[in-house]
Amino acid sequence: MSTTPQVVISYRRGPRWGAATLVHQSLTHAGRTAIIDHLNGGLVNTQFQGAIRVCRVFLPILGPGDLDRCAQADDPFMATLALAFTSNCVVLPVLVDYFSYERSKQLLVGILSDLPKLQVIRIEPHQPYVGVEKLLATIDQMLDPVNTDPDMWVRSTGDTKDGLHMTHAMQGQVDTFCDNAETAILQMDWIHGVAMLRRAL
Repeated sequence: MSTTPQVVISYRRGPRWGAATLVHQSLTHAGRTAIIDHLNGGLVNTQFQGAIRVCRVFLPILGPGDLDRCAQADDPFMATLALAFTSNCVVLPVLVDYFSYERSKQLLVGILSDLPKLQVIRIEPHQPYVGVEKLLATIDQMLDPVNTDPDMWVRSTGDTKDGLHMTHAMQGQVDTFCDNAETAILQMDWIHGVAMLRRAL
């Protein structure tokens, strides 16, 4: 893979792995160039920062408790959100596990106060693929080359050329991860595979 990532997925380590992986695999199978931060262990390194700066759509996966540590100065998930809000991409939150902004409203300060104003996609545990299909359709609309809606985009404050150069270095590793994950899924019985994904969500 040597093309610029269209979509970047970021998530809180731990319980969001299943939902983030489902979203990533769905995007790649739909032919979209997507990067997920499995490999950096939650650390916001320069390569992943570069991917955020040059992507078209940034997907933060949000579940219950995921905003609790965002007030910490060194929180990596908050760092990715802050960078996305100042880059030339659409921020499209993906809400999972019945996440509610209302239950987290005391945490919605600073740049996080913009989150409830954004369009969101919900992926519910009992019917995950309904949300996934809606997500794919929404991203297709955002990536449409004739879409010139000025309200959809924010002005970049990052160096796009440097960001593109940095992100190319990590994409070979991401390809290897995706190939291994896909092989594991294809070796499973479909019924068991769906059951595992639903439990992960």
